Amino acid sequence: MRAALRRRRQVVENCWPLSIYALRKGGLLDHEYCEARATMNFGDQFKFELLFLRYPEPILRVRYKSDCCPADEPYDCDYPIKLTTTPCHFGGHRYWFICPRWECGWACRRRVAKLWLPPGGDFFWCRQCYCLTHYSAQTHDDRVNRLARDPDKLVAYLGSGHPGLFHLGMKAYLKVMED
Repeated sequence: MRAALRRRRQVVENCWPLSIYALRKGGLLDHEYCEARATMNFGDQFKFELLFLRYPEPILRVRYKSDCCPADEPYDCDYPIKLTTTPCHFGGHRYWFICPRWECGWACRRRVAKLWLPPGGDFFWCRQCYCLTHYSAQTHDDRVNRLARDPDKLVAYLGSGHPGLFHLGMKAYLKVMED
């Protein structure tokens, strides 16, 4: 009953990611110079420009047009995202984003590898700031897995007269039949 009353949160699969891994793989973070530029596209809908600055501290400047404002007129978003590094065990360093969310005097400042821009969002923030989850986390029911592993309990649930238990037992039965 509680699961039916809960509101589903947005999922990361519907959002645009900004990933440290993709920037590193694209070579944007490997430049020895003070400045590096790149452009990334997400289909025909979304294009943003990145400017990586090393001095005095690593900053990624993000520029894009957002059409999410109430007036339905695109406006330019241009803001910095701080980066930090951590040392690796066998030398070198790893880059991380610092979440740029700043509202009402409160800053998130989480160290993350990915920032997300959901549909209707204006800025790249971390998953926790946008309350995003993964689709698999919303659809997974551990009770079904436990029933699928315990045949005696599964038979008891299917034989019960309670509609909720019977429904849960049917889901587990179908999962066993798929495997």
